Amino acid sequence: MKKRRRIKKGPVAIALLILLMIIFFILLGIYNLLLSPVSKNKDYIEFVVENGENYLSLVNKLKKERLIKSSLAYRIYVKTHKLNNLKTGTYHLQKSMSTKEIVKTLSGQTQNKQITFLEGVNIDKIVSIIADNTKYSKDDIYAVLNDETFINQAINDYWFLTDDIKNKEIYYALEGYLFPDTYEINESTSIKDIIIKMLDATEMRLDNFKTDIDNSTYSIHELMTLASMLELEENTFEKRKQVAGVFINRLKASYSLGSDVTAYYAARVDIEARDLTEEERDACNAYNTRCLSMRGKLPVGPICSPSLKSLEAALYPEINDYYFFLNDVNGELYLTKTNKEHEELKEELKRQNLWHVF
Repeated sequence: MKKRRRIKKGPVAIALLILLMIIFFILLGIYNLLLSPVSKNKDYIEFVVENGENYLSLVNKLKKERLIKSSLAYRIYVKTHKLNNLKTGTYHLQKSMSTKEIVKTLSGQTQNKQITFLEGVNIDKIVSIIADNTKYSKDDIYAVLNDETFINQAINDYWFLTDDIKNKEIYYALEGYLFPDTYEINESTSIKDIIIKMLDATEMRLDNFKTDIDNSTYSIHELMTLASMLELEENTFEKRKQVAGVFINRLKASYSLGSDVTAYYAARVDIEARDLTEEERDACNAYNTRCLSMRGKLPVGPICSPSLKSLEAALYPEINDYYFFLNDVNGELYLTKTNKEHEELKEELKRQNLWHVF
């Protein structure tokens, strides 16, 4: 019986094998790159899957909407994964989704839903909205928002978050920085992912103003704090710009800002729930600008999530020489230069039954 001769691998064969492995990993890297998101854009694109369509027939529509990088990579992925459970209907997709995430969404593996956060909501309301629309409890959500490791990572990841948000007198570090908008989530979206989506949305908006923010007399934290006050004080862009001018004049003159909306936040009372007691209105802490110890100071941090227009008003205030403002029962804004004029105006509004009665 003859012995089999063992074939020895020479240097050429080994080199060829190594070359083939290198080529394989390069092609695999290119393939994975082509399956990655088209961009970081978080805006939602409405995408309709109609009856009779399949994964392969969708390729041109996906490419036209710039939701995938490569038609070929998409086709390879679909064929190699033997997908056949495409769900018809309307989907909200993002360019920041990978091809794998898009296919998973279209297959119905994730049931998306939209949750909306209005301008002017604070962390407590945000927590309630998330809890009402997800499987997470309020305690679960607060635990993430108060997680020091998560906060430190967020400061590292986002240029607009600074160590100012770690001040011990601040109620919630991310108050004011979670952008009010409509977000798409599903049952697999974690609490951290929801918060990150909101921070990403803030970054996308603030990036357009970064140069002006960097050149401002005020820090980003101070601007966000001022913007949050303007959001709750007034309801139009022009009024907010005017009041921003008043607040800045008072800061420069070392007056207290005397803002009732900060007193409500300081007392942790919903402004729509009830009036504050006299004790609550005048209680001193790092938020309540009615307190004399807050002369020349902004609150320690934002008191709600401001809209982009409120931030613009804070960044580009109206330059004026007014130091006082008030609103009548109809929301009309009045500006005055002296405390005497302010008090006289208040008495006049009372005579006309235009003053708020508490």
